This record gives sequence, C-alpha cells and structure tokens, in this order.
Amino acid sequence: MDATKVPELLQERLKILVELVGAAAILVGLLFVGFELRQNTAAVQADTLQNLTELTTSSMYLLASDKELARINSKGFDDFASLDESEARQFFQLRRASWIRIQMAFLQWRQGTLNDEAWEFYGQFLCQYYAVGDWPIHKDILLENFVELVEACH
Repeated sequence: MDATKVPELLQERLKILVELVGAAAILVGLLFVGFELRQNTAAVQADTLQNLTELTTSSMYLLASDKELARINSKGFDDFASLDESEARQFFQLRRASWIRIQMAFLQWRQGTLNDEAWEFYGQFLCQYYAVGDWPIHKDILLENFVELVEACH
C-alpha cells in the first residue's frame, strides 16, 4: 500500500466514525426528548385531574355542610319548576358552577390535558344535568361545541 494513501484512509475512517457518533448522539437526544415529553404529559394530566377533583369535592362538601342548600339542590333536580324565586337563584348558581366545571373538563380533554378515562367520568353527567330543565338559561354562556355535545343528549 502506498504510504501517502494511509493518512487519507485514516482520515476517511475517522470522518465516518465521527458521523456515526454524531448520529448516535442525535438519536439518544431524540429518545430523551420523547421520554421527557411523556413524563411532562403525564404530570400535566395528573395536575388537571387533581384540580378538577378539588373543584368537585368542594362542591360536594358545600352541599354536605349546608342542609338548606342540599335541600334546594335536591328539589331543583327533582322538580325544577317547583322552586320559588329565592331557591331558583341559589339553584342557578350551583348549576352554573357545575356547567362551567364540566365544560372545563371537556376543554381539557380536547386539549389532551385530561385523559379519556377522567373525561368519561365527567362526561357522564352531561345528559343527567341536561334533563333537569334549566339548560336554556345556562347554554348561552357556554362554548358552542360544548353546547352541541350537551344537546346531543336530547
């Protein structure tokens, strides 16, 4: 072999080695980014579910700790038309908060920050809540695609 060709051959092999190491480093970097993205998505979903759970339990605690409010809530669900003016105002506030909470769950599910299983839990209330009879006074403040989803219960 010609002595002048040896440095060229070593240089060519070194170039190939550097390119392989560079490609491997890029692949490892991409795998790490993918892993971190999955971890971040799981953390965001857990945080979203925690926040929704806290809102839901706060609402439940409120009804459990106030007999009169619990009575009005039950009466409103059983026979919305039978509520007097004062009861109707209180029931309205409870229901408005519930609709906003469920819409928030819907939006977070659509964005991917709430997983399918958690959305199934919140989504099951759509048709139950729609059947109460006060839906028309709430739907105007809610988003159109959420309203369409709720009205599909009918």
